Amino acid sequence: MDYLKNFGRQHIASRLCRIEQKCDRIISELRTIRQCLTSHSSRFDDAIDNMHRNARRMRAAASKDAMLIRKLFRQNLME
Repeated sequence: MDYLKNFGRQHIASRLCRIEQKCDRIISELRTIRQCLTSHSSRFDDAIDNMHRNARRMRAAASKDAMLIRKLFRQNLME
């Protein structure tokens, strides 16, 4: 039974880690796109700014979710 609990925790932690890595990758790619664009059209800049802002929000949400899940795990371990 403990094995299943640990497996579930590891699976959730692994999924959160993958989400955080994807958010980091999105932010990195957006920086690269911004640097590669030679024409600084305001449409492109606005689109990139929006994508960057959304990627940061996704990263913050993933971090918050990870913190909440870790807190729940700690509470369950103490019971």
